Amino acid sequence: MLLSFLLAAILPVTSQRDFDRLNERIDSVITAGERQVEVCFEPGTYFFKEEHLAFSGIEAKDVDLRLMGNGATLIGSRDSESSPAFENGFVDLKRLSVHDALAPVRKAGFWPIRVPFRKGLYVVRAKGEADVSEADAAGMKIILSQWFVGAVYDVVKIHRGWIYFRRVPYRTRIWSELRFGRCLPRYMLFAPRKAASAYACAASNFLSVDDSRFGSVVLDSLRFLGNGDGGRLLRFSGMNADSLVIRRCTFEGIRSRGILVERTDHFRLRDNAFLEGALNQVYVDKTASDAEIVGNRFIRNGLLMTNDPVVDCKGSEFLVRNNYFEDFSYSAIGAGLHFTDTSGLVTSGVIENNEICMSEAFRQPPVRSLIDGGAIYVWTQNKYLVVKENYIHDIAGPHGNRGIFGDDGVVNMHVIDNTVLGVRGSYAIDVRRVHRVGYLRNSAIRKVNVGIVIKGNRYDGRIRVHARKNDPGSYIGGNYILK
Repeated sequence: MLLSFLLAAILPVTSQRDFDRLNERIDSVITAGERQVEVCFEPGTYFFKEEHLAFSGIEAKDVDLRLMGNGATLIGSRDSESSPAFENGFVDLKRLSVHDALAPVRKAGFWPIRVPFRKGLYVVRAKGEADVSEADAAGMKIILSQWFVGAVYDVVKIHRGWIYFRRVPYRTRIWSELRFGRCLPRYMLFAPRKAASAYACAASNFLSVDDSRFGSVVLDSLRFLGNGDGGRLLRFSGMNADSLVIRRCTFEGIRSRGILVERTDHFRLRDNAFLEGALNQVYVDKTASDAEIVGNRFIRNGLLMTNDPVVDCKGSEFLVRNNYFEDFSYSAIGAGLHFTDTSGLVTSGVIENNEICMSEAFRQPPVRSLIDGGAIYVWTQNKYLVVKENYIHDIAGPHGNRGIFGDDGVVNMHVIDNTVLGVRGSYAIDVRRVHRVGYLRNSAIRKVNVGIVIKGNRYDGRIRVHARKNDPGSYIGGNYILK
């Protein structure tokens, strides 16, 4: 392989012009018959447009494509005609760092209240907030915790400690915090004027590969700094290759969801860093097999308070190993399919030897998190899922923030030899009894809480675990409480 790349077609990127023409340059050398193509970046800063690299319907099964970043920084380009908006990611170009345009999380003084005779207008108590007129509130947003959703509403004005906002429908009700958590909601404000001094990224997708065939694709040592909301930063959909490798890259301040892998096998994510991401960073779809996510660092992600796990694996035969997760709003690692998914028992894999925690600063109330989550969160339907030898510690939240959480009558889940310490206010391990899921009209699975093995775990605090009686595939025992 090394000798073949010594004979590769080298495409240098030394200027923005080189970068802007990169897609056509790659297409050109592949059409010319080159089988080893290496894009070699000179260190520097480059701005990518929407779908900067886009390959669709490419038949290049003998082509190995490498993007060698050498530490180059790639930033989503801005829309010069638009003012800063909630959908933008923001970057300080002088320091080449993320600019956080959200105000710190605060706890509301009361649950939302409807304003009489004003359709769709609500207020929430926010003592201490400065007044903002209706004219100055243009483009302003409030993210309001709403059970497992961070609902986003338009702010109309702020007056005498009340935030006025326009309600739109969500899948959770506006008073969900009262019903499920008995806790006051948290909120964050976005004000365009706070972001005015920063570079507003609008382009979301740098690379997309759709229904194409390659020998291999490698992304190495690139730094992605900021993009806009919209499509995934990297999308691999229906790519047939011997391997897809992303290694030694940094993903920082990504405003959209990060990496999507669907109908694409043999994905390898190794030794990367994901920092200050707004939403989910890695999604392995149920149509993908043999994904490995190994040796990465995920620090301060899911910052828009959504129930997207930082890493979410739905596919078959995946491996999530030796990663470090710190600070997240709902879940660090997710797996399994919801009980309404008609695909059946698809998810299979191993989650092992990961460290998951929250820093002391992040755990200070009001915590920037939603209720009813888990550091490792598992949906109902799994073919075979092993969660073993993970170290989970110092987890906090407003209500129901577990260490390991098997939800909605989870099936075929083995929880073995994990250490779970310092889960504040909830269960270290919670595999709860929800037999009713099997009787719901919209449920795709009829027998739940089976195939449960929970053994050899060490924990302090409390656990709540359940498996059906007389289920030959279940076993609960040999777990140790540490005092």
